[in-house]
Amino acid sequence: MPTLVFSFFEDTVEWIRDFLASELVTRPEIGSCRDILLDWMRETDPANLQPSVRPLNHRVAAFIRANPPLDMSEERLNRALDISPWPRREEVLLRDWFDADERRGAALSRFLIDRILETGLEPVVPPRPLPPISPEDIDLLCWMGIQPQDDGPARVTDR
Repeated sequence: MPTLVFSFFEDTVEWIRDFLASELVTRPEIGSCRDILLDWMRETDPANLQPSVRPLNHRVAAFIRANPPLDMSEERLNRALDISPWPRREEVLLRDWFDADERRGAALSRFLIDRILETGLEPVVPPRPLPPISPEDIDLLCWMGIQPQDDGPARVTDR
């Protein structure tokens, strides 16, 4: 395994103590490779890439699905339902529209759909997931040894 030492300033002293060099060789299998793999795999799971939807969005969507306007196209209804989650600023509008007492049932659904589409908000498009990897795909790890100024024992960290 090649040993790399990075300097940040021209006068930085570069060194690797004997015990530190042996730690560099043995530690990757213990923690960092596994952590890198788990972090990467978390980014490949589409469920982790979806934005979180607040309870009001769920309630409004459930209401519209339970009370669809009869003379509205399914495409228009679905377009309104796809606009989620809402930014907090616009969520205040949605709450006011939904909590108003002037309309009920399908009439409220129609009103909500019309207002939702008038906002101009677009559905959130999640980023593409990362491709899956295996531990063998992890080639490079950087390690840092830190030694106190009082020349006490150095510590190795992989984070």
